[in-house]
Amino acid sequence: MKDYQRKKNNPYYLQHAVYMKTLWTIREYPLACERASDKLGLSGAIQSDNIKVQSSGDISSRTERIAEKREQDMTLVRAVENSLAIVPEEYQRGVWESVLERKRFPDDAHRNTYSHWRSRFIYGVAKGMGYI
Repeated sequence: MKDYQRKKNNPYYLQHAVYMKTLWTIREYPLACERASDKLGLSGAIQSDNIKVQSSGDISSRTERIAEKREQDMTLVRAVENSLAIVPEEYQRGVWESVLERKRFPDDAHRNTYSHWRSRFIYGVAKGMGYI
């Protein structure tokens, strides 16, 4: 399935760059879940030599960087899960597979119905990530 969004009569229309960025953010969801749930990444970062003085004089640590990356992953996970919760349960699987795996919509509802919920889902993720 192509990465297409309706331009006419679509209250959830996004600019092309934002739309594509949001699609790829959603497709990164499984990896973000894996990284966010990884508790070993943080424990391996706590070492005696993890504090470095940068040229500007600021202190940064590997632990802080890992925590920031984990927070970014958690933001993505929350945005995707909150937006998917808006979609009615009977359409969630079809919308999810069309975005993540580029599959066709199931035949249990009209294509326009799925397109509406897909647009709303993507718009919600873009809003949750702060892209719009």
